[in-house]
Amino acid sequence: MRFGYRYLMGGRKYDPFAAAHFARMSDTSDSWLLNNLETLIIGLQNDAIWDLIDDLCVIHNNDTDSLLGLKGNFDSIKVGTPAFSTATGFTMNKTSDYCIDTNIVQSVGSQIQNDDMHMWALRTAIDVAETSSIVMGAYDQLDTGNNGLYDLAVIADASALAFYATLGNGGTTALMPGSARSVTGFLGATRTSAADVETRSNATNAVYGSLASTHGAPSISITVGARRGRYTSFDAIEPVLANDAFAGWGVGAGLSSTQMSNLRSRIATYMSSRGL
Repeated sequence: MRFGYRYLMGGRKYDPFAAAHFARMSDTSDSWLLNNLETLIIGLQNDAIWDLIDDLCVIHNNDTDSLLGLKGNFDSIKVGTPAFSTATGFTMNKTSDYCIDTNIVQSVGSQIQNDDMHMWALRTAIDVAETSSIVMGAYDQLDTGNNGLYDLAVIADASALAFYATLGNGGTTALMPGSARSVTGFLGATRTSAADVETRSNATNAVYGSLASTHGAPSISITVGARRGRYTSFDAIEPVLANDAFAGWGVGAGLSSTQMSNLRSRIATYMSSRGL
């Protein structure tokens, strides 16, 4: 629900959450951008999703503003210098291991819980030379008793190429709908109980009702385009596997199937306004 307006710019009053984001932006000269951002933010409030989001980032007119969390809780940062384009967002670099760090950590002001989490990314381009990639994730081997593992990934093994989401399950994985390395658009997963994981690839979803959460939520930050790992010998970004590009991402508490569908729809509408 919307509770009034407070920000006046050029005679236009904006939703207070949108206003707070605009006040942090380096460039507010594009009224079309501001209007579409406000539409996204109001839509997420009306869909009862806004409060469940730790934060989310979507492409703006420059890389600095694109890394600002819309809620202002967690701003993402570049790891290295991934290339930025208003046409595709940020392109990862497998040669130099450039990616994006969301700065969202389960133990530091996040709503993420072992059985209560969602994550998503908007992939705009695929590195066709590679068969494996990490969409986003984190793996904390040193989290005693949990070994936190939450990720979306495309991993080639000896028998098959699987596009999957773990979200706390250490063995069996929840497969994503669609072909492993050909999917662009919204890729996400949500867990709202100790048993169920739902994955979503654009408008298509798949529900896995028997994936017990044997691994807890990671206590290190979740990265996009790669996976942050904490092991006995090191704590670092694992290798970037593909030069994929991303124009948005988000993390937060678990969402219902309807909320996940609505989130995808809101992000798709916003990206369409950007020509994506």
